[in-house]
Amino acid sequence: GECDAVDARAAGANDTPRSLAECLHRWLKVNEVDVHDVTGGPNVMEFAKSAQVSIAAMRRTVEQDVLGPDAAEALSSCALGALHIRLATVWPATQELFGALTERKEFEPAWTALFQDLKSHQTRCLDAHDAAAINAAAHGRRKGEWHDDRPGAARAGTSDEVAQALQRRMESETFPTEAGTERWQRLGLLLRSVASSPAAASRHPAPLAGLFLAYNAPKPDGSTRAGKAWRAGLREWLKVVKDGLSGGKAVRAMAGTGDAVRAILERCVGADEPDLATLAVRCLGQWRLPHLTPDNADRLARVTDPNTMKDELI
Repeated sequence: GECDAVDARAAGANDTPRSLAECLHRWLKVNEVDVHDVTGGPNVMEFAKSAQVSIAAMRRTVEQDVLGPDAAEALSSCALGALHIRLATVWPATQELFGALTERKEFEPAWTALFQDLKSHQTRCLDAHDAAAINAAAHGRRKGEWHDDRPGAARAGTSDEVAQALQRRMESETFPTEAGTERWQRLGLLLRSVASSPAAASRHPAPLAGLFLAYNAPKPDGSTRAGKAWRAGLREWLKVVKDGLSGGKAVRAMAGTGDAVRAILERCVGADEPDLATLAVRCLGQWRLPHLTPDNADRLARVTDPNTMKDELI
């Protein structure tokens, strides 16, 4: 009622909210500021600190069982919105809030909202990735590199300014930016939010494994995906598999799924990026394979890490 609204407005950022109304008012304060408004916006560092404190206070509310399960969907929707804010200092606090929400079985709607957003967003990322690759291959150039393909364009003497403007426009169409975080960056944030609660991930092994397989599936033309952004997403996925799916062991007995997950992990061991290889080895080490005991996997992981390779080989 009116009293709750007054209490919500009067509460400080560090005060633990005592109701859903107070939490929603905190989210309103977090989202009403445009951190990119350099003319009339607030001090960014001051806002970032206030937002972090507010989100941490809402996490305490969840951990202290102040709110009931009926608040899960509203809080998770607000947290998903916060991942659109292009301010990196806000993201860890939001991910910790997701960890507190999804850890509780009675807050299942929070997991459902997070998983569905991850599923749909991953599909959009992969579709955009494949479309960009097809477009680049059709014109014989790298993704994002623009050329004027019109007949006689080379003789027309198009100015550098126009060419650059058209290239920027093509890049924005090929690699669109959301109203906030960049497409692939947001995918990484969603995966980190899933990884923030291994307990929640372990309750849903089959859907997560299916999404992991979809991420690593071949493109429509049968070729494998690659690229810096895709590999960054793979890195976050391997962290989810390592901590949330016991390295993939949780789906080992699932017909078809277990073998497919293992095949992807074994392929990643040979990746040319050490961190991908290290994560894959640590995942496989949890399978307790005859040729790869946990101790051997730990030693092999240190060999694949450039920071520990020399000490391990000596």
